[in-house]
Amino acid sequence: MAEGNVNQTEGSAKAEGKKAIDPNRLGYVIFRGNVKTFMNAVKDGSLPAFSMDGADASGKITMRPVAVRSFTKGQVFTGVNQLVAQKKAAELGLEPDASGSVRLITYRQAGEKNIRKGSPNFELTSYDKEKNSINYYHLYPMSAVIDPDKVSPGQAPETVPDAKISATDPNMSPKDYFAAYEAATKAGCQFETNKKTVEAVREKTIGMEKELSSNFKYNSFSAAIESGANNLLLSAAEATKSMEQTKDRNIQKEIQKSDNAIDIG
Repeated sequence: MAEGNVNQTEGSAKAEGKKAIDPNRLGYVIFRGNVKTFMNAVKDGSLPAFSMDGADASGKITMRPVAVRSFTKGQVFTGVNQLVAQKKAAELGLEPDASGSVRLITYRQAGEKNIRKGSPNFELTSYDKEKNSINYYHLYPMSAVIDPDKVSPGQAPETVPDAKISATDPNMSPKDYFAAYEAATKAGCQFETNKKTVEAVREKTIGMEKELSSNFKYNSFSAAIESGANNLLLSAAEATKSMEQTKDRNIQKEIQKSDNAIDIG
């Protein structure tokens, strides 16, 4: 007996036998739902970026964020989409795979009738500036794919697992905090913060609720997070490379000292 499958198209609300719903309108509804998911997670502290699990006696918090990314493209979702994706992936109980991240796939990417019916999924949105429309995507874990051999994984971006990125200033803006968190997410490295900073940034983010309900401002905020994250990621990669080069030079010096100390007489 063949396994059930989902027959669904991203970005379209057209249903067989029914009048098509304006996909821009449905995309907007999904967008507003994601804003609500984000703000609720900020308010109740369940946003992974604000996790206080493992805080030590001094309030120091150390974590290693798990990236949520596209299986076929390899890219990490960015901005508020990454924050929402981490929250929703955690709610669905999705665990990192062998790549160390949670990889998701859309119906189209999986191929026709290649998603099991009833599989867990959630939606993310993106803004099409040229068409002035909001696109939306249903994302599924790879466990929902009936025949994985039909899908080729995209190349994952390089990580910097030995780096450490910090956000420990209570006076920092939400943009800068989330940029540091996204940089650590992309790098696959340690992220360091503290309770005081988390609480301060949470309050500031709550104050942005009305602002983020605007699609334009939401996307501007996400773009600013991504830009800041990329700059921090580049700096972390350069710093790590410099440390490795210094370590290699010191090793070579020790080897040279050892060679010079050998008595061959």
